[in-house]
Amino acid sequence: MIIRDYRAGDEEGIRRLLASLGWKHLSSQRSWEWEFLHGPDGPAIIKVAEHEGEIVGHYSCLSM
Repeated sequence: MIIRDYRAGDEEGIRRLLASLGWKHLSSQRSWEWEFLHGPDGPAIIKVAEHEGEIVGHYSCLSM
């Protein structure tokens, strides 16, 4: 497993992970982008854990 910075294209894996945890409100591309990339306070700092090409962890800090 590696921990790395978010890269464009990670959204699908992150959304799939969040949906599996019951975070249905962030399972659409549009809602995820608004929350983490285009929110009113700017983009979040996002880290992901990746194992064998799959996103298995997600950590983000939202500006406020």
